Amino acid sequence: MLVAEQDLFSSLRNVERKSPGYPTWLDLPDPKGFRPKRKFRAVWISDVHLGTRGCNAALLVDFLRSMECETLYLVGDIVDGWRLRKGWYWPDEHNEVVRRILKLAHRGTRVVFVAGNHDEMLREFAGLTFGGVELVLEAIHVTADGRRLLVTHGDSFDGVVLYARWLAFLGDKAYGLLLRANIAFNAVRRRFKMPYWSLSAHMKRRVKNAVQYVYNYEEAVAREALERGLDGIVCGHIHTAEIRQIGDITYYNDGDWMVIFITLYDVHPAAMAFIGATNIVMGLYVHSGYELFPRWWNKSWATKWFITATFHDQHHKYFTANFGGYTTVWDRICGTMRPKFEADYDKVKARSADMRRPATADVA
Repeated sequence: MLVAEQDLFSSLRNVERKSPGYPTWLDLPDPKGFRPKRKFRAVWISDVHLGTRGCNAALLVDFLRSMECETLYLVGDIVDGWRLRKGWYWPDEHNEVVRRILKLAHRGTRVVFVAGNHDEMLREFAGLTFGGVELVLEAIHVTADGRRLLVTHGDSFDGVVLYARWLAFLGDKAYGLLLRANIAFNAVRRRFKMPYWSLSAHMKRRVKNAVQYVYNYEEAVAREALERGLDGIVCGHIHTAEIRQIGDITYYNDGDWMVIFITLYDVHPAAMAFIGATNIVMGLYVHSGYELFPRWWNKSWATKWFITATFHDQHHKYFTANFGGYTTVWDRICGTMRPKFEADYDKVKARSADMRRPATADVA
């Protein structure tokens, strides 16, 4: 029976693909990247605000191309209906975000769209599925270690949105102006080869009322999860990324993709413990000032792909950062590996060997 059902499903899919309205780009292969795609159980993204000039769609597309996941949660305000009502703005990059999400759904990822207040026009369709994307008002996610998390956009806990809607629209207008100033501000920084810095996030942290508003919001959503007997809550809405423990509840806010580009992943605690231990050990080693690996390390095909303390030091001395993490793969591809590195490594090891060699006296 199961085989028959699979054959029927395959036949229906083939018929669907041959239909005139079927988008052929769904089956096009992805462009090959230098790195293999990262795989996750679940990924959360919120507050993308497609349809606004402040949306960093190109960075989001790059991220979506770089990963695969079992479940993708779109935690509200993916599309900014408020702004689109005032004037249409929808460049090709925003289309590409939609295509990437539909491709993930087409290839087996469960995509759950939790409608927010800026895309509230979709709430009346909750319970339906479009193009493999499930539209819901909220969801419950079970983590790899068995914890149950409420997934909601979070605007239902915002008193301004609920009881002073005019003030919410006014705040949206002011925030839009701040985002435009942020774009111009960082354009100037790029001209001077300075890194990205969020003016809007800085202003939000500096305003006392905004800090208190965020604190009250976090307490309210945590209280809701506690009353439902859950272990935590994942939300967005306030554009302030945070992971913290509030009593017995773990509060997760996945920020936004306008100024701080935050994504949450579901990772097993054992994996996090391994990553944390690796970071500590490698961090201590590469900053220790001692070369611990043997002289043959950079000559062996099996080990030359991993960084050494000498490699790390040269990046800080001759470049501006260590680009490749704990491997040399990216540096070899991009040409950010110093040509004389291997010779310098041999000198360091030879100097270490001379220091360990006991002194000898000439015997007449």
